[in-house]
Amino acid sequence: MRVAIIDDHPLAASGVQSALREAGFDAVTIDPTRGEAVCEPGSEAPDLALVDLTLGDEPDGGMSFIGPLIDDGSCVVMLSGVSDELRLAACVAAGAHGVLSKALAIDEIVLAVESIDSGAPVMSQAERDRLLALHREAEWERANTAALLSKLSGREIQVLASLVRGYNVQSIADTSFVSTSTVRSQVKAILRKLNVRSQLEAVALVHRLGWNPPTIDESPQ
Repeated sequence: MRVAIIDDHPLAASGVQSALREAGFDAVTIDPTRGEAVCEPGSEAPDLALVDLTLGDEPDGGMSFIGPLIDDGSCVVMLSGVSDELRLAACVAAGAHGVLSKALAIDEIVLAVESIDSGAPVMSQAERDRLLALHREAEWERANTAALLSKLSGREIQVLASLVRGYNVQSIADTSFVSTSTVRSQVKAILRKLNVRSQLEAVALVHRLGWNPPTIDESPQ
């Protein structure tokens, strides 16, 4: 079985490559952040691709390789040093066959590859179903939060952005040259439209969505 280790950490990748070669696998290392192609024109795709979830400057940069590799017929397994189940669930939802922790010893990774080569699943169906359900729930919450945010006025978006940055009602009023009662009314409208009970809940909600507030130039002046 031809195995490609797609990672931008040369020492870690070469260690896994050496161990896999000793176990009899045709293993290669690829660093896309240095311009190395995952599949050269005319070459066969790897049977198995071990893809680092965090590639380059993007925390989930490795996810962009899942779809193309699967389309080429590769089995894709993510290597991850994170424990955030939502990020891992997103990998499975994107088509990854499973996730291996980068905290595993190299010989444990070799054993996992040998298990995959023998036809065993990377993870149980129950675990896959659990992660997929988690992903669906998170996607529903994102869509719901985005719909709620669309109800906010431009001014309310600015006030929410200031709350996200840590400003309190008084500081928002001072920088906006309005009364604190006006800002409190705007905050109350935000909480009502987002269906939350406090400013902390509002900030936590948009953080889970991954909402990027307007730039500082668009904040209350």
